[in-house]
Amino acid sequence: MVIMSEVSPLKTGKGTGLATVRQQADEWYGIKLKHDGFLESIDELHGICESVSRHLVLRLWVVGEFARGGPASSEPTYRLSAYHSLREAFPDLRAVALVRDAIDIWISRGCRPPGFFSNYRRYVEALLSERMPIEKYESLCQDPDASMLRICEVLQLPFSSQYRQFHDFNQARGDLTVESSRARGAARVRKLKRRRIDAQSVRFMQGSEDMIAANRALGYPTGYDEVELESRVVTLARWLQGGIGARFPALAGVFRNGG
Repeated sequence: MVIMSEVSPLKTGKGTGLATVRQQADEWYGIKLKHDGFLESIDELHGICESVSRHLVLRLWVVGEFARGGPASSEPTYRLSAYHSLREAFPDLRAVALVRDAIDIWISRGCRPPGFFSNYRRYVEALLSERMPIEKYESLCQDPDASMLRICEVLQLPFSSQYRQFHDFNQARGDLTVESSRARGAARVRKLKRRRIDAQSVRFMQGSEDMIAANRALGYPTGYDEVELESRVVTLARWLQGGIGARFPALAGVFRNGG
């Protein structure tokens, strides 16, 4: 199986610092592609995979189309253009969308930006309009095997328990590579409790009609404290770790390893 992570037509590689399909195929698998365009490189890679009886899986990067400040445009398009272009080029394309509670995504981003919920609502609406199969991040964390089986069934891929060794795959993109992430260094898939945030952020979030609409559309609760919160001890420990790390990096390393 060949997996491309966070690919998008917006990722041209020209001054954006973002890897194209061609660059990723070379860096991760040593596959030399002739084409650098989004569809052209995927078509070429798809042909190579078919010739050696391997499956090609694409994890699409959609943030740039539903949030301001994308690499190709300062304004979001609010379109699933990567998915649409792939569906046109490959009629047999199979897709599944992975979603998460809007509240937890916002908290993981440091309770910003203020317009996040509006953008996420439009993303959810775009997914639902496509009638695309949806898998919840929380379900994946609670019962990984069952979730992966459902995903593999939709994508018509053979299921393998090898995914449990995700910590050995050093090419991953996302939380596993972010220093401040609670998932960094994790050895197994598990659901984390919701982070505690200040009262002002809670009021802002609870007053967002877009958050409520997005979560209701996906079947999530809309209250901050309707899911289990992490303990205050854990919150304090992370706060201390962050403060210590900023001033005394070596000591913070001891704290992480020992505490």
